[in-house]
Amino acid sequence: MSIKLGVLLLLSALVPMVLVSMVNARRSFGSLETLAEQSQELLANVTATEIDQLITDVGHLRDLVAADESIIAFAAASPADRPALLPPVQRLLNDIKSTQPDIASAFIAGTDGIGIASTSKKNVGQDLTFREYMTQGMAGHPHASDILVGKTTRRPGVYFSGPVRHGDQQVGVIVLKLAGERIQDLCAQVNFGGGSGFAMLLNPYGIVFAHRDPERLYTSLSPLSPEEMTEVDPQRRYGQPTIESPGFDPVISTRLRTATTRGSETFVSPDTGNTVIASYAPIKHRDWRVALVRPRSDFDQPLQDLRREQRFFMLLVAASAVGLGLLASRIFVRPIKKLTESARRLAEGDFDARAEVTSRDEIQTLADTFNDMVPKLRDQAYMANGLRVAKDIQQGLLPDKAPSVPGLDIAGANVPADATGGDYFDFIDLNQWAPGQVAVAVGDITGHGVPAALLMCIARALLRAHAMPPRPLAETMAAINQPLFDDTPSDRFMTFMYTVIDGPKRTLRLVSAGHDPIVVFDPDAPEADAFTEIGGEDLPLGVTGDWDFTEVPYDNLPSRAVLLIGTDGIWEARCPPAPGGEPHTGEMYGKERMFDFIRKHHHLTSQEMIDAMLKEMVDFRGGTDQPQLDDITAVFVKFVDFSDEAAE
Repeated sequence: MSIKLGVLLLLSALVPMVLVSMVNARRSFGSLETLAEQSQELLANVTATEIDQLITDVGHLRDLVAADESIIAFAAASPADRPALLPPVQRLLNDIKSTQPDIASAFIAGTDGIGIASTSKKNVGQDLTFREYMTQGMAGHPHASDILVGKTTRRPGVYFSGPVRHGDQQVGVIVLKLAGERIQDLCAQVNFGGGSGFAMLLNPYGIVFAHRDPERLYTSLSPLSPEEMTEVDPQRRYGQPTIESPGFDPVISTRLRTATTRGSETFVSPDTGNTVIASYAPIKHRDWRVALVRPRSDFDQPLQDLRREQRFFMLLVAASAVGLGLLASRIFVRPIKKLTESARRLAEGDFDARAEVTSRDEIQTLADTFNDMVPKLRDQAYMANGLRVAKDIQQGLLPDKAPSVPGLDIAGANVPADATGGDYFDFIDLNQWAPGQVAVAVGDITGHGVPAALLMCIARALLRAHAMPPRPLAETMAAINQPLFDDTPSDRFMTFMYTVIDGPKRTLRLVSAGHDPIVVFDPDAPEADAFTEIGGEDLPLGVTGDWDFTEVPYDNLPSRAVLLIGTDGIWEARCPPAPGGEPHTGEMYGKERMFDFIRKHHHLTSQEMIDAMLKEMVDFRGGTDQPQLDDITAVFVKFVDFSDEAAE
C-alpha cells in the first residue's frame, strides 16, 4: 500500500507539474523575449532622445552667441579695429568652452571663411571654406555637420555654424564644435544590465561613428558603392583613405540605417557568428540612427535559469510526494497563510507587516521578496506624500491673484508637467514706489521635476530680495544671475523675462535672459500687423556669472493691447501621434494656433483667457489621460480704459 500510495502521490504531483511547467515555460519564453525586445527598443529610443536634446541645446547656444552684441560688433569691425574689440569676445568664447563641457571649441570667421577669433589659436587665420559647415554659414544658413574628424587633432566633432548679422547684413560666421566624444559617451554609457551588448550610432550610409570598439569607428555595416564612397569622401571627413566593412547582411544594414521608427531585427553577427538582436531608433534632428546590439543568448539566459529552478522544484516535490505528502501539504499551507495574513495587513496600510516564513523553498523566496518590497512601498508612499507637500508648497509660492493696477487686467497660471515643475511666474506690485506700475516675471528652468523646482524657489527668493524697492532692471537681473551661476550645477540654467509695465502710460521696460519674446496683439490693427513680438537678446541666467544685462524700453503700446508672456510648454505641446507612431511625435500646437487663440478670445478677461487656453491645451493633447511633456506657464496682460474698469 505504501508503495502504491507513493507512486500515486508521485504521479499526481509530477505529471501536472510537468505539464504546467511546459506550458508556463513556453509562455514565459515568448513573454520574456517580447519584453526584452521592447525594453531594448525603449533604451535605444531614450539614447536617441538624449542625443537629440544635446544637438538641440548646442543649436540654441549657437543662436544665442550669434546674437551677442560684442560678437556682432567684432565681426562687423574692420581688421584694424578688431584687436581693440577682441578681449570681451575672447572672454565670451572662453566662458562658453569652460562652462559648457559638451563644447570642444568655439570660433568666429569672417565673411570670407577665415578664422578671426577662437578658443584655439590654430583657427585664427585658418581658411575653413573647404568645410561644408563654413560654406553653409557663409551662405547665411544655420547648419549642423555630420561627425567630422579634425585633421590635426584627430578628435571627432559636430560643427554647428550660423551667420552673424549686423542688421540685414551678414558680417561673419559663428561656429561651435560639439565634442564627438560626448556623443560616443552617450552610447557607451548605455546600461544593458549585464551581458555583452553594445550601442552604436549610424549615419544614412551605415557608417559607424560611435562604438565601444575603437576599431569599428568609421567603418560601414555593408560595403559602400563607388558612388557612395565618392559622396562620403572619407579622407576629408574622417582622415582615412577608405571605409572598411565587416560585411553585414545588406537587407539588415539597410533597415538599420534607414529606419524612420524604432524597432528590432534578428540576424547573425558577421563578427562572432552568433544570433543577435538589434534594436534601433531614429534621431529626430539628425539623419542618424541609434542601434543597440545584444546576443540572443542574453535574452535566453533568464529563461534557462527559470527552467533550472523548475526542474529542481519538480525533483524535490517528486522525492517528497511518496512518504511525506500530507506533511508537505501542511508545511506548504502554513507559510502561505502567514504570507496571506502579512499581505492583508499591508493592504490595510500596516507597513510593519512582515512574512515570517522559514520554508526554504519558493514560498521563502516569495516571502523574502515580500519583505524586501514592504520598505520600498513605504518609502514610495512617503515620497509620494512628500511630493504632494512639495507641490503644495511650490504652488503656494506662486501668486494666487494679480495686483490691482489702473489700466491693466492681469492673470497668470502655471501647470507643471510633474508633481513639481521648473516654470515660474510672479507679480510684484510697485505702486508704492511708482504709481500705476507692476513687475511681471516669467521663467523657464531646464528640465522639470524636483531639481527644477528647487532652482525655481531659489530664483523666486532672489527676485523678491532685489526687486523692491525698484532699481534699474539690468542691476536686478545681475543680482539674481550671479548667485544662480555660483550655486547651481553647470548643466542647469534659466530663461527669464522680467518686465515692468506702466498701465496709465502704456509703456513697458524689460530684460530678457534668453526667454521667448512677449507677444503683443493689437485688436484695432489690420490683421497682417496685429501681432508683434518684443524681447531682448541676453543669455539665460546661470550660463555665466559676469554677464551685463540690457534693459529695453517700449513706448506707446496700443490702447487695447493684449500681452502674452509664456513658456515654450504652450507652443511645443503635442497632440497624440497617428496610430502606430512613436510617442511624443504628434503635431506641435505651434505659435500660429496660439495667435489664433488670442485673436478669437481677446475680448475675454485675462483670467477667462487663461482658463480657456489651459482647456484648449488639454483638448489638444487628447485629454487629461495623455501625458503633458513640459511645464506650461502663461501670463496675460490687457490694457483697458479707465472708463471700462469703472463700468465693471
